[in-house]
Amino acid sequence: MATFESDAENLDNFDGLVEEMNIEVADNIEGSSSAYVSPIWKYFEKDRRDETKAKCKICDSFHNRSGSSTSNLIKHLKAVHKIDPGCRKVTKKVNASVNKTIVVKRKVDTELDRLYVMWLCHDLLPFRTGESKYFQKFIAALKPDYVIPSRTKLSQCLVPELANEIQEKLVTILEQRDVADVVLTTDAWTSKSCDNYEALTAHFICKNFVFRSATLGIAKLDNQTADGHVKLIEKLVNKHKGLMERVTTLTSDNAEVMKSTCRKLKISWFGCIPHTINLVVKNGLNISDCANILASIRAIASHFRRSAKATALLNSEQKKLKLAEHKIIRDNETRWSSVYFMLERFLEQHKAIYNVLSDLKSDLAFPSLSDLKDLAMLRDYLKPFQEVTTVMSSEKNVTASSVIYLVTELMRHATDFSVLHEDKYKVTAAVAASMRVSMLERGFPSYASNKILLLATILDPRYKTAGLPNDEAVQAAKGELFRKASLLDDSNDGIDEAVVELSSSERPKSIFDRLDENRAIANQSALICAGSRHEVESYLTEPTIGRHEDPLQWWKARQDRYPRLSILARKALCIIVNSVPCERIFSKMGLIITDRRQRLSHRKAGLLGFIAQNLQILSDEI
Repeated sequence: MATFESDAENLDNFDGLVEEMNIEVADNIEGSSSAYVSPIWKYFEKDRRDETKAKCKICDSFHNRSGSSTSNLIKHLKAVHKIDPGCRKVTKKVNASVNKTIVVKRKVDTELDRLYVMWLCHDLLPFRTGESKYFQKFIAALKPDYVIPSRTKLSQCLVPELANEIQEKLVTILEQRDVADVVLTTDAWTSKSCDNYEALTAHFICKNFVFRSATLGIAKLDNQTADGHVKLIEKLVNKHKGLMERVTTLTSDNAEVMKSTCRKLKISWFGCIPHTINLVVKNGLNISDCANILASIRAIASHFRRSAKATALLNSEQKKLKLAEHKIIRDNETRWSSVYFMLERFLEQHKAIYNVLSDLKSDLAFPSLSDLKDLAMLRDYLKPFQEVTTVMSSEKNVTASSVIYLVTELMRHATDFSVLHEDKYKVTAAVAASMRVSMLERGFPSYASNKILLLATILDPRYKTAGLPNDEAVQAAKGELFRKASLLDDSNDGIDEAVVELSSSERPKSIFDRLDENRAIANQSALICAGSRHEVESYLTEPTIGRHEDPLQWWKARQDRYPRLSILARKALCIIVNSVPCERIFSKMGLIITDRRQRLSHRKAGLLGFIAQNLQILSDEI
């Protein structure tokens, strides 16, 4: 048994720990306890077979005593046997240190609960994780008195509380004055439980020129028409006061319903550029000669994915030939550029693959020498499309300014291949010609006349006018830049009101007052236009920066030199031209709503996805 001195020493250590943790402790002296044996047990005895029941010694009847409560037993004695057992509640004073311990324990456990639910949501773990016997042993070894939250507590309390905390932080961020224009991306997805979900993300550039993104919400989509999309988007956006007025564009897939949605919302629409490029590539690869060769490669790749014996032989051949010990890749329709990666890996390993198929005496058709040459050329032809897809799929870097230059180069690349290799590499030339037609049909040339993209390109110090395809585009971009700069002056109180407002209280009315006012406005406007024009011309004369440098950091360092253009840069460069953020959300949602978790309600699944995407916001500075 512990001595009084050891208890006092532990209390001193505890008080020191409290002081070190800077925890406020309540001085609640009064408490309650039931530290005596109830008289009820003179009339009842516990059932040895079932601890939740007790047997009446008078009438031999059994009664429930769930949670060790004796209320049912007392009621039985009073109602049936007319006996008052004389039970009473006992209260006594408790040492203050006991209540201090309870208060601190609750504070610590609350923080542990919060960290626990953050871990579950971030790693997409099920609520039943805490029910694992070995996990419970692990927690007991770390902190024996910690009670792991139940599934009910997680579902009904901790997860909604964490979601509300994130939502409040997100509201604070988006309501800041330095968040000017906001760009949205959206996409829809069908879960394993056949529920339709739509995700909505917001992207903006802060005043300190940091590109930021946030998931506004993931909700069930009941109506897949334009009106249904509009209703859901407005519901998610309107959680943030005044945000809809700052939304300029929405990026989605190329479905007509999304174009109609943007028209109803009265905002600009952008189709996902990587998705469009993927459709162009698929269209070109569908020509018969190319499709037949690719089908044979897919069959070989599938064989190696299924056969352990073939895989083992492949590893052996790779070592003999001193090749990289890579696995064979098979393309996936839902993954962009996967055909390019399949071709690249097949050509890297084709000697080892041929030897293995020969040893196995497989009847799989292996490409001929001429086919291999065509495949090598096709791989080289597809590489620029893969590079552009990678660049355009970024959600953390500026992408809109690269669209005109990269799309123009892809069209030039397709034209050159279809002409230069028409005789020697007929399959690749045919693919290139087909893809060029598809690019024309999908309006690739029109990107060079899009005012939003022209402005983004000329405001990117990596491109400026060098990223535009012709003189016509250069002049259009300059004109748009001058126009936007002058409009920005007007909208930002560029005209000096002290000059414009000639108050009648300062001098008598005159027939020439109106003339004087108009002249003051005209002169002030001329000065402002001259200032914005000088700013634009000065910016355009500066040298461009390297393509791997960050244009946002360039603008951050020069926002005092170019006050008007730096505001325009934040507006134009925040446009994201892909729906990748939403695609990645649904990759996570697929790990939340699994075959074993199909009973998750759509609201709960949406909250889990929302938390998983936005957890980083809690540690970000406002």
